[in-house]
Amino acid sequence: MVRLRLPGAGPVGAAYLAAYLSATAAQDWISTRTAGAVIPSLSIRALGELPVLVPPAAEQAAIGATLAALDDKIQAHTEIARATRAYRGALADALMNGILSAEG
Repeated sequence: MVRLRLPGAGPVGAAYLAAYLSATAAQDWISTRTAGAVIPSLSIRALGELPVLVPPAAEQAAIGATLAALDDKIQAHTEIARATRAYRGALADALMNGILSAEG
């Protein structure tokens, strides 16, 4: 585990960098440079060699906001799926135990 700290007035925003590091290309780059059979690891020096595309600040902010909105939607849908599974379980128990009837 590593904690990345960005300079306050640096060229890369934290939300953008987090999104960039989770992108497929960055993940593939990291995967090809990890070492260790049981627990893969990557040195901070190797991570420092990761090429990062740095668009203008406004574009970084737009990318970060778009992906954050999608993350919020994923979280909402995950919660809906969890609640639906719980409801299905309770309904199945009630139907199988005769508490509720499946017929109207």
